[in-house]
This record gives sequence, structure tokens and C-alpha cells, in this order.
Amino acid sequence: MPRPRLALHVCRGNWTRNEEAALAGDYRPLVPLLSEVEVGTLFLELCTPRAPDCGFATFADNPVASARVAEDKLRAIVEAAELVRRG
Repeated sequence: MPRPRLALHVCRGNWTRNEEAALAGDYRPLVPLLSEVEVGTLFLELCTPRAPDCGFATFADNPVASARVAEDKLRAIVEAAELVRRG
């Protein structure tokens, strides 16, 4: 797949229920890795504490949204990007 069509989503909150841990730190430790990833777009959750986030919520132990809902949201992001690019 061409690089412009690939994206990477990094979410802060689906690995632990401990909010203090989930909201601690920042992305600086990941910058070297993120700069090497061959994708066209990075989706990084930057809103804290728990203001609007990515909305995917596919938690491993307690899914709030299904994989299908996450796919639909990604499809909407793609459609929005296409509209913006067209002007």
C-alpha cells in the first residue's frame, strides 16, 4: 500500500484502567520510533485528561466500541480528508 494511504493510531488509554498511569508522560520517548514509521499520517491522542479522545475505545478487556465502529470512524476520517483535499 502506498505510504500516503497508511496511518498509525497511537492511543493513550486502552492498556490499563488506571487513569493516573494512562495519562502520565508524553510522546517524547516515542519520537525516534514515530519518525521511522513509514506511514503517511500519525493519529496521536493529544487531549487529556480524558477530554475528546480518538473515540475508538476498543479496549481489550472491556470494549466500549466494536471493531466495526472503529472501522466506520476511520472511514469517516478518510472521507473528511478527501473533502478537505478537494477544497
